[in-house]
Amino acid sequence: GDYDIQVEVRSHDEIGKLAIAFNDMANSIHLEEERKKEFLENVAHELRTPLSYVKGYTQAILDGVVKNDEEQRKYLHLISREALRLQRLVGDLMDLSKMESAPFLLNKTPIAYAQFIEDVLVKYEPIIKEKQLDLKLDLDPDPIIFGDEGRMEQILHNIFDNAIQYTDSGGAIHITLIQHKDDCELLVTDTGNGIPEADLPYIMNRFYRVNKARSRFDGGSGLGLSIVKKLVELQNGKIEIESKEKRGTTVRVILPNIKEEWNS
Repeated sequence: GDYDIQVEVRSHDEIGKLAIAFNDMANSIHLEEERKKEFLENVAHELRTPLSYVKGYTQAILDGVVKNDEEQRKYLHLISREALRLQRLVGDLMDLSKMESAPFLLNKTPIAYAQFIEDVLVKYEPIIKEKQLDLKLDLDPDPIIFGDEGRMEQILHNIFDNAIQYTDSGGAIHITLIQHKDDCELLVTDTGNGIPEADLPYIMNRFYRVNKARSRFDGGSGLGLSIVKKLVELQNGKIEIESKEKRGTTVRVILPNIKEEWNS
């Protein structure tokens, strides 16, 4: 279990190559063990906070600290919020576990991409109206992708959720779909808070948060973008994020057109 110990390489023959391979294997195992340890620590940390809230609020009700119905409703609302956060975290963890196990099967069908995007956006009409956001659509009707409808909806929901949530009232969101020769490009641009340059390389890492306090309050698990990245890659696509702090963010999702997908 001590991965710092390295086999001394004294030659360049078969024995030397074996020693090098052994050291490489030990380093790989060490790295994987560290990743697992970090992941488990993060999971424990994420579970600890909502559990402590649920326990504390429940105990307050049982101990009679709550004096009236109004306070009791307040505490029950807080318990419900934290229980929902636990539910989301467990769901996200199960999704990640499934996606990283082999094989992870997708139920792919032809999707008229522009219409699919519009159908998903219908669910956001009330909050867009409430926040008085200027939503602009520029969708090429031609792209047809070969994807899993349920997983594609999950991808779009996560991207749209972030754009709406982190754009202040009166801001703007521009959704563009562009057809290229072999693929199509979806761009979701907002005028929101933006992401600091130092955080951008890590934004799709598990449990990574730019604004920890705000993410905890709104119930995010810190796993959303890592799941989106994995889902996009499973459908032979890629995702990129560009952002300027206090100026906004652009999320770019590139997926192969249906002809390119079938040919591959």
